[in-house]
Amino acid sequence: SSTGAFTSTSIDATKLSGDLPAISGASLTGVGKVLNTWTDTDNTSITTSSTGSWVDLGASVTLTPSSPSSKFHIVATMTADLGSGSDYSSAPDFKMSVKRAISGGATTNEVTNSPNWRMDTRGGSTMHNSDCRTFCATGIDSPGTASAITYTVHFINQSWGGYNGAVGSRYDSTYGGGTNITIMEISS
Repeated sequence: SSTGAFTSTSIDATKLSGDLPAISGASLTGVGKVLNTWTDTDNTSITTSSTGSWVDLGASVTLTPSSPSSKFHIVATMTADLGSGSDYSSAPDFKMSVKRAISGGATTNEVTNSPNWRMDTRGGSTMHNSDCRTFCATGIDSPGTASAITYTVHFINQSWGGYNGAVGSRYDSTYGGGTNITIMEISS
């Protein structure tokens, strides 16, 4: 009955008291589990002054899925910096993402959700070490393969908007930064 402590689909929490029995996670169905975790950090500063081409950063992970049905939760960060330039009156638009390269198969440039960002220095100001920005891209990837996969953090300059310098990843010993990728393999 729906008026009692228990129904066919729910338990009235106000009717519970005392010690509850332990439930084994092995008994659960339809719930994914974290099978593996990988991470990589790279502290190399990489910049470009061109537009329209993806630039690989140093953080990458090569893995072999436990199963073709595995899903991968991906979190990547990049500390970005504008390099030297003489015109800071406008701002470049750029995007960072994670690319997937399947061994013997296809490469996909954007497996994470990433909007376009603008490194805004308009007003004639210049950026300094402490003015770096950290950006994050996340996503769930379902590659559908048991072959080895390499995930690499990369970025692309979409447009300069009049800025004539360089943009890229940044690391220094005082302010930190760099590029990081963490991947969790989830069973389906």
